[in-house]
Amino acid sequence: MNTSPRQTAFLLALLLPAMPVLAADDGWKHTVVLYGVGASVDGTAGIAGVDANVDGGFADLLQNLEFGAMVAYRGERGPWSVLTDLIYLRLEQRKN
Repeated sequence: MNTSPRQTAFLLALLLPAMPVLAADDGWKHTVVLYGVGASVDGTAGIAGVDANVDGGFADLLQNLEFGAMVAYRGERGPWSVLTDLIYLRLEQRKN
């Protein structure tokens, strides 16, 4: 499989561990985690009564990946915490 620089960067980002970013003077502890999930799609998709079969393995999705990012943030202070989980995936179908 021939991968683009974007796909290579995405795969390398999957290897990064969780890392504390800041321990602010006001008592907050901040943690940012970059992560990834290997996924595939199989089933039926439809809209307005028109259905189509969908079948895409992980290799197919990776081949059509333009950009993807998954990051989680957690801020903690005492008994309180704030958590957000952001996921962005941009796919572009390429003709072979």
